[in-house]
Parts: sequence; C-alpha cells; structure tokens
Amino acid sequence: MTDLSSALNQTTVSREDNPVVYQAAVPLQGHPLRFCRLIGLMLLGLLTACSPADQLKQQLRSATSAAQSVSMTLDTWLAGSAPTRYATDTVHAVGEILVDVETQIRTDASAQSDTQLAQLALSTVVKDLSTSVAHAEAGLRVGNRAEVQKAQRYLRAALRAMAVAHAKYFGPMP
Repeated sequence: MTDLSSALNQTTVSREDNPVVYQAAVPLQGHPLRFCRLIGLMLLGLLTACSPADQLKQQLRSATSAAQSVSMTLDTWLAGSAPTRYATDTVHAVGEILVDVETQIRTDASAQSDTQLAQLALSTVVKDLSTSVAHAEAGLRVGNRAEVQKAQRYLRAALRAMAVAHAKYFGPMP
C-alpha cells in the first residue's frame, strides 16, 4: 500500500501526546466498487433529504448528464476516435442508469401527488432518452454506423424535449 492510499484509509486524531489512528470503515485501495457504492449511498441519502420537487430536479440532472455523455461518446465513435468496445460499454452503463432513473421517477409519481403530473411527463422524456440509448447500443454492437447516427439524432431530440419539459415545470435548466 502506498503512502497516499494509506493516508486516505486512515485518519489520525491527536490530543496532546496521544495520537489515535482510526481505520476507515471502507478501505479505498483496491475496492473501487465499494467506494462507488459508498458514493451512491451518500447521494441517495442527500436525495432523500430533499423535497419531491428537488429530488425530481436532481434525477433529471442525472438523466440529462448521462444522456449528454452518451451523445459525446457517440460523436467520438462516429469520428473513429473511440473503440467500439469502449463506446458500447459506456452506452450500456448509461442505459442502465437511465432505466433506473425512469423507474424511480415513475415510482415516486405514484406516491407523491404534488409533483405527480411533472413526474409522469418527465418520466416519458427519460424513457425516450433510454430508448434512444438502447438503439445506439444495438447499432454499436453490430457496427451499424447508420443506426448509431439515427439513434444520435433521436437522442438529441429527446435532450431538447427534456429541456422543454424541465422549463415547463421548473424553469430553464442550469
């Protein structure tokens, strides 16, 4: 273990001449999945502390950011600057995130009436993003450039629809 990773895994508390070293509950070295889960749990905790409208805004920001990542990945792949495996893996991972966000929005819509209309409308837009990403992934898997370009156009249209829907319910996106 390097000195840096050791420092990240330990916290030293000194009181006068009695230093106490506490080992972190989740070691960071060699356990990227644990670290990612820790971050995910922290974000989930932050989301649960927010109002339903704030939660929805955060979910939409996550979905929009994920879709923009796919768009950039597709641009790079179409330009021949990204390997197919990388692009496919990235698009697949983001597709799973979008499905999760859409499911969460729909689940929350059935439980909370104050933002229900916005949640149902916006979950449809997130589903469109997810569908576009799934088509892009399918095109990448078979190396079909025309299918990827078509999915890219649909993805961009869904991102524009997201911005319009967000503006309708919450004002312009930041």
